[in-house]
Amino acid sequence: MIQLRVNDWPACVAWYGDVLGLKTLMIDEQGGFALMEAGGAKLAIKARPSAEPIVASDSSIVFEVDDLEGERHRLKRLGVEIGTIIENPAEGFRECRFADPGGNAVTIFAWNRPV
Repeated sequence: MIQLRVNDWPACVAWYGDVLGLKTLMIDEQGGFALMEAGGAKLAIKARPSAEPIVASDSSIVFEVDDLEGERHRLKRLGVEIGTIIENPAEGFRECRFADPGGNAVTIFAWNRPV
């Protein structure tokens, strides 16, 4: 399970459900907690108390997709400011990077298919 602490909990929960299409498994609005299904993993989105400091990191949430181009275009149509496709032939994948409403780094990637 991945745990993501966010300042704007309602916006992030809606974004991960509506934009990325994650299924909501549990919501505790009063406690500021949502549990979402992300493929074989779970994503916990927790409200960050206003007094809690924001800790910067180089980490990101990464999702594997079957159709990178199609998913990139779908996200752009939904208003996501998404980068261009980055090729990584040495490691055998391609990726695009963007941010969620709270500024957390998100990456989608697809393995290169044999030609």
